[in-house]
Amino acid sequence: MSEQEVAPLPTGAVPELHIRCFGGFTLTVDGREPEWTAVRPKARALLRLLSVRAGQWLHRDRLVDAFWPGLAVPAAVHNLQVTVSSLRGLLEPERGRGEAHMVVRQGLSYRLRLPRGGSCDVIEFERAVRDARAARRLGRWQEAADALCAARDGYTGPLLPEEGASDWVVGERERLGQEAAWATDTLAELRLRQGRLGDAVETAERCLAIDPFRDSAWDTLIRAHDRSGQSAAAARARARYADMLASLGIDPEPRRDSA
Repeated sequence: MSEQEVAPLPTGAVPELHIRCFGGFTLTVDGREPEWTAVRPKARALLRLLSVRAGQWLHRDRLVDAFWPGLAVPAAVHNLQVTVSSLRGLLEPERGRGEAHMVVRQGLSYRLRLPRGGSCDVIEFERAVRDARAARRLGRWQEAADALCAARDGYTGPLLPEEGASDWVVGERERLGQEAAWATDTLAELRLRQGRLGDAVETAERCLAIDPFRDSAWDTLIRAHDRSGQSAAAARARARYADMLASLGIDPEPRRDSA
């Protein structure tokens, strides 16, 4: 059995699992949220890490390094096993020892299984970004726009804000945030080229809420206001852009307006 395979579940045994990691963590099993107070904070954090990578195998060493760094390996592995056991009891309390179908192990790796019919916003977002890039390379602009819209709508805030500055999440949060900024920036520019000026303004603002230092989004915002005849809004956008540059110690250069 390959590293991405697990024996199929009987249809009647498959729980419906839905995961949201952007803007705050939620997880439901068959429409119900687990009783989080039944497990310790470390178990909840482990579940969040597994959720971000739902369906993927994560090696034991990665999990140990994330949650028990510096602890002797035997003790850290024991803690991981106990924590995984508590998660299994939380998510599938009706199943006995060795019968878990959601948090599964193969060799030295673990994964949170995402059954057919389930969803994970991170997976859906990353798929939309991949589809958008592929469609752009092929010049399929409507397909690209549809995928970019899906990415824009799927990103509802920073990844797992409740994890704060935990080492294991910071890099992934930044990476996904930059992917969201790219998607909204690219969609805003596409809407501007299509003459959908209101959409271009709204989407550029969405991009700047994610990454206020993205020059291309500021350019799209200002041009969209200009083209729609909203001179006051364009002036306000220019002033905001100048303030952003000043905050970085950069003197804004005179800008030549685009037609």
